Amino acid sequence: MVIRGETASRSNRTAFFLVSLMLVALLPMIATPVSAAASINLTVSPNSQTVNPGDSGEYTVIVRNTGDDPITVNLQASNEPGEDCNGFTSAIGQIPGQIEAGQSEETTMNVTVGQTVEADTACDTTVTATITAVIGAPAAEIPEPSTQTVTTTAGDGSGGAIWGVDLYFDDVKDRNQKTLTYTADPNDDYIYYITVENTGQQNSTTVNLTLVERDDSGCGNAGDLTATLSKSTVTLDAEDEDDPDAHTETVEVEVEVPDGQEADDYCWEVTGTVTTPNPTEEISDTVDLELEVPVLKECSMSLSKTSLNLNPGQEGTFTATLTNDGNNDWSVSMARSGPKASWISFDGPSSGVLPYDDGSGTKTFDLIVVPDDSVNADSFNDITIQAKDGNALKCSEVITIKLGQSYGAELSLTTSSLGPIEPGENRTSSITVTNTGNGQDNLRISVSSPPSGWGVQLDQSTVTVNSRHGSGKSANVQYTVTVPLDALATESIELTFSVLPAGGGAAYQTKILTVTVSETHGMSTTSIIPVDNQGYISQTGDYNDILVFPIEVENLGNNDDVFRFYTKQQRPSSGGNWDISFTDSQDNSQTEFNIPARQTVVINVNVLVPNVGNYNNNDIIIEVTNLEHSTNADDNDDGLPDNKAQFSIRAIKNNITYSMDARFGEGEYSSVTIDNKAASVILAPEGVMMFEFWIENVGTPQVGPSGLLRSDLAVIDINGLEGIATRQILINGELYDESVPITTKYAVYNLTSQSYMTDADGNLFLAESVAGANAIMVGNNISLFGNEVRKFKQKVTVIVEVSPTAQTGDAGILEVVVFSQENAADRTSGRLILNLEVQTIYDIQFSEEVVLYHELEYPGRQTIPVTITNDGNTKTDFIIYTPEGFRGWSVLLEEDNTECRDYNEHLRCDEVAPGQSVEIQVIVRPPNGAEIKDNYTFTLSVEPFVENEPLTVGRENIEISVLGQPDEGLLGLGLSQEEIASGVYLIVGFLFVGILYRTGKPTIVQMRQAGKAKKMAKLSQKMAAAHGDGVSVNQAMLANMPPVRSAKLDWFVLMPFTLGIYTLLVNYRIANELKEKANIGPGGLKHAIFMIIPIYNFYRGFQFVGEVRQLETETGHSTKLSTSSPLTWFILGMTLFPILSIVLLFISIFALIPVYLLAGEFGATIFAYATYYGILWCFATLPFYKIWKMIIESLNTSWALKFSN
Repeated sequence: MVIRGETASRSNRTAFFLVSLMLVALLPMIATPVSAAASINLTVSPNSQTVNPGDSGEYTVIVRNTGDDPITVNLQASNEPGEDCNGFTSAIGQIPGQIEAGQSEETTMNVTVGQTVEADTACDTTVTATITAVIGAPAAEIPEPSTQTVTTTAGDGSGGAIWGVDLYFDDVKDRNQKTLTYTADPNDDYIYYITVENTGQQNSTTVNLTLVERDDSGCGNAGDLTATLSKSTVTLDAEDEDDPDAHTETVEVEVEVPDGQEADDYCWEVTGTVTTPNPTEEISDTVDLELEVPVLKECSMSLSKTSLNLNPGQEGTFTATLTNDGNNDWSVSMARSGPKASWISFDGPSSGVLPYDDGSGTKTFDLIVVPDDSVNADSFNDITIQAKDGNALKCSEVITIKLGQSYGAELSLTTSSLGPIEPGENRTSSITVTNTGNGQDNLRISVSSPPSGWGVQLDQSTVTVNSRHGSGKSANVQYTVTVPLDALATESIELTFSVLPAGGGAAYQTKILTVTVSETHGMSTTSIIPVDNQGYISQTGDYNDILVFPIEVENLGNNDDVFRFYTKQQRPSSGGNWDISFTDSQDNSQTEFNIPARQTVVINVNVLVPNVGNYNNNDIIIEVTNLEHSTNADDNDDGLPDNKAQFSIRAIKNNITYSMDARFGEGEYSSVTIDNKAASVILAPEGVMMFEFWIENVGTPQVGPSGLLRSDLAVIDINGLEGIATRQILINGELYDESVPITTKYAVYNLTSQSYMTDADGNLFLAESVAGANAIMVGNNISLFGNEVRKFKQKVTVIVEVSPTAQTGDAGILEVVVFSQENAADRTSGRLILNLEVQTIYDIQFSEEVVLYHELEYPGRQTIPVTITNDGNTKTDFIIYTPEGFRGWSVLLEEDNTECRDYNEHLRCDEVAPGQSVEIQVIVRPPNGAEIKDNYTFTLSVEPFVENEPLTVGRENIEISVLGQPDEGLLGLGLSQEEIASGVYLIVGFLFVGILYRTGKPTIVQMRQAGKAKKMAKLSQKMAAAHGDGVSVNQAMLANMPPVRSAKLDWFVLMPFTLGIYTLLVNYRIANELKEKANIGPGGLKHAIFMIIPIYNFYRGFQFVGEVRQLETETGHSTKLSTSSPLTWFILGMTLFPILSIVLLFISIFALIPVYLLAGEFGATIFAYATYYGILWCFATLPFYKIWKMIIESLNTSWALKFSN
């Protein structure tokens, strides 16, 4: 619903709003008019420029009216006050008329650079625009003037003046500067081409060019670089339209950069200068040259080895050395490339900093090469070693690996199991050998040794195969296996086939072949009791006795078989039940017995004797059948199949007892029981023992038809030790066979020979009683001493030899059963047991007779005999260790037999049999020069040597002491035998010389006088010949002159062999002669004393020479002694000759070695003494001999002249 009152009110408000709006719109129309503010925008371009001296630079000035009314403006240009603007003038044009609102007007301003303004001088010019009037708004406010500042820089050229020059580069943004970059490419040249332009008006203007290094900030020292300017002057004409090139010329600056130049910016400037007629005014221009040498990362590489010969898996090493051919340190990373790059690895880091180090920086990397055998042997494989900067290759070298050969092989069997094969038969198969190495190879195929009796044969033992990387890498080899006749069906063997290097070494691979054996059957049966002449096996027994008939059954087959026993037939001579049974060794009663292959078992046929009359019997046939062997063949032609056997036995009823007794006798037992029924022994493998046992007939005596005591047959059954040892039974030196007769009579026994005595025909002395035997001894003159009567017993010898294959720890029982042939059931009274243990005993002992305490006198030695015995049970090697020396004592071992020899400074004795002894000599020497009593105790050790290794647990030691003391010598004076001998020789020598002297003294005196007379005569002749008629020789006076001496005799004989005593004596005599006969010198005694004073004796020697010269002067003659010769020889004797003597001495020492080897110690000693005499006396003192010779010759002449007329 619409309310009228509300509608009227809303209409009134709307009308009021519209009227108000109209009034507001009319306000501008009735307001007072006002002008907008004036404004301008001033722009000067460019804001800077370079103007050559003498030229003007033009700037464009634009004024824009940004106000609403037209305006007029005034423009002014003013240079910045100061020295920088000296020579700069500016002029600006005005804008005529008014500038409409929103419009622009422009004018120009010229800044002139004076001819004398220096290059690079900058002057700031400020342009000021001021509004002078606002058209149409006289009352408008005038704003502040607008300003703009520009910079004018004096160039290095010349302007429009008469003289001017401009240097610049073409094709660069900044004409006055050019930068080249060094690349280290030897084909690159670094040349700057500079255009020189005559900007003046004068023709034939000469421009002088100079090149200098700039030292601006950021420029390096270019001292190592060579910059060359192609021309130092150019002459240019002014610009000519007809000749556009007359005012320009191009010059070059070439820069040579040495290798490895350090990275930096190197700067030069070239200045062109024109000299004007006014000497004070020079016009010039300059261009800047810059060579940027960047950081160069270059290198060269050298390898310590360029090739290696390596076998696969073998490690080789080499070193890569990098030389920094760049100009700064840089990080290098190493790599390798090539098909076989994986062979090489780095021994350490593969990257690092390559130092510059002023162009000599290097870095090394160690590399390891381990090739595989992925290519053929003898191939050459190149691998590149690279040096990189990041991914960029900088330098590289190639190493060549010559690959050696790898060796290896595999084999495979055609079959891993061969058989079953019949015993005695063979079968052939093959194996394949494959080379797994990388080269042709010779391979050896071997097969393990089969068990004894088996055989295996290869059709070839070596093959040649090619590398595994080609064809012909495999070869087939056939083999044949032979099965022995005695192989068991349960037996199987393993043969190990191996492939090995043909030249020797470990097997590359092995394979095992299993060989099996087919079953065979066979049997052999015998009776232990011999068959009588009627073909029966007879046994006798009383009522209710069990008669035993032992049947030995051998299974000849190679498998366990079952044998059946049964009674095929009985024929008793009278009634009664003869019960028959079958038992084995364990008394198991049965009819079927399992017998292992190749084994023998005794089966007893037991017959129970019924209550019948004596001498009744029962003939029985026993049949044995091999149930596992099904055959009808009769290969032995006995009328039975080969799997059957029959025995005819006769059981006899009789009340006589048949029995045998056995006891151990002599033997090498370890122990034996009191009743001599059981014994034990320990033997080594291959050990042999022999023992005895005695058989006695202990049955009931029975008188035969002839009235003699009956003899019985003894059967020996021996069992045990199978596989461990062999045994032999000897009776009277011959092998036992079937049975041996044993009587119950008495016989004569010899205690010495341990045997029964026989008559001349070899028959025993037998009697039925002891008395009868004694009567035989009396009747045959047999002594009662050493003989006695004994009941007869049979000696049996048994030899047991242990098998070489037996092992220590093996043991067994040897059972010996002796029974009467008539009573096999009695196996108790004649039973012996020998327990055998196989054990190797190494027992080496020193004899108890070795003397342990000894004495010796220095420097003598002591020889000690030592006996060593093998107390073990096997042949043994052993070592006797040489004791170490102590305090100068030494011990030497010497063998006295062929079993022992030197062994590593010790003594080794080989294969010494059990019980055998060897004797050695122990030689003890005291220290050289020993003088005090000393007791030296040393340990002598012996040790078994088994399988080339010492057996420490078997070592035996003894301690031996030797007391050394000095020899008390003759009469207890402590003189040794050598000293006494030397003394005796000396005394005898003196006596001999004395006797010779006394005997030959007259002759010697005569010879000396004759010799002296001869010398005097010769001297007289020489003097007369030398001085002519002016000298007369007075023989009487010459006889009183000092003796004529021989320098050679003095120096080389008398002086050395008197150990210098003659030297003092002759000096004394000569000096004494000078004093007495010429009154020269201090005399003999003082001179001799002065000559033995060290150092002073040199001075005295020169004085002595001067005294001899003085005698020459007095006698009116001169010799070499008066020249400089003595001084020359003295200098040589003190300098050169000692050095030469030392050299000769060293040479003689080396020469002594072959002399010693060729001539022995005596010859070497003679050579040494002769050499020392020749070098140390004859040669070393030769200069002093020369001086001595001069002295003697001078004295001989001087004295002769003095004592002549």
